[in-house]
Amino acid sequence: MIIRHFPEWTLNGFGDIHFTDLYKVRLKNDPRYSVDYLTRRCLSYNPFWVKFLLRIRDALVKPFGLKAGQVKDQHEVLYFEKGTILVYFHVSERNEETIVLEEKDKHLNFRILAMVINGETIDEVEYYFSTLVHFNNIFGRVYFTLIRPFHSLMLIGMFNYLKNSENAC
Repeated sequence: MIIRHFPEWTLNGFGDIHFTDLYKVRLKNDPRYSVDYLTRRCLSYNPFWVKFLLRIRDALVKPFGLKAGQVKDQHEVLYFEKGTILVYFHVSERNEETIVLEEKDKHLNFRILAMVINGETIDEVEYYFSTLVHFNNIFGRVYFTLIRPFHSLMLIGMFNYLKNSENAC
C-alpha cells in the first residue's frame, strides 16, 4: 500500500481510504528543507489555470455544501503548529519530519501526509507527499471522480515546480 512510507499515527481517525496517491522527490540536502518549507513550497504552486479551476469549483460546489477555498498566505511561517492553516488545510498532527493536513466536509474527508526523511546518501533528502480521500456519501464520490484528473495534473505540476525551483537530484 502506498501509505506504508508514513508512520501509523498519520492515519489515526481517518477511516477507510477510498483514494490515495504518493509523490516523491529526491533533493540535494539543504538546511532549509524542513517538512514545513517543502510543503509550503509545494502548496504555493498556483498558476493561472489552477486559480481559474478553483474559482469555477467554488462557484459550482457551494450550493451542495462543499467548502469553498480560502487561500491563507503563509510565506513567512517557518513552522506550522498543530491547528494552524497552511493554504486551505488545517494542520491536524505533526512532528519534525511529518505534517498531516486535512479538511473535512459532509461529502468527503481529505488528508495530506507530507514527510521529509534522509536520502540514500548524506547529501540527499527525500520528500514524500500523499493525499488520502474518504467518501462520506455518493456526492463525495461523484465530486472526486470529476476533479480527480485535475487533482493529478495539479500534483504533477506541484512536483515539477518543486524539482525545478529546488535542488533536485
